[in-house]
Amino acid sequence: MNRCYAFNRDKGRCKICNEWLDAKNTTTHHINNSLPIEEINKVQNLASLCECCHVLVHKPNLDVSEIKRFNKKNIDKLNKYRDILLVN
Repeated sequence: MNRCYAFNRDKGRCKICNEWLDAKNTTTHHINNSLPIEEINKVQNLASLCECCHVLVHKPNLDVSEIKRFNKKNIDKLNKYRDILLVN
């Protein structure tokens, strides 16, 4: 249920690239995946991402060619999610 609330909060768009999401390309990302079980699925810890951006968040090393479609703002958002994963 919380995934649906997060999707509505995000207005059906990817939080990184701002592309419209649909049933085929929507993933729900756990921002901090080291939270206790009773907190990990709360809406504030979920972000709606497209499949492509979700893969990039979790990919160990990014290649410039993978993010060439992004502008500076998109890259900053991507790096924000990647940095949170590294800290936890």
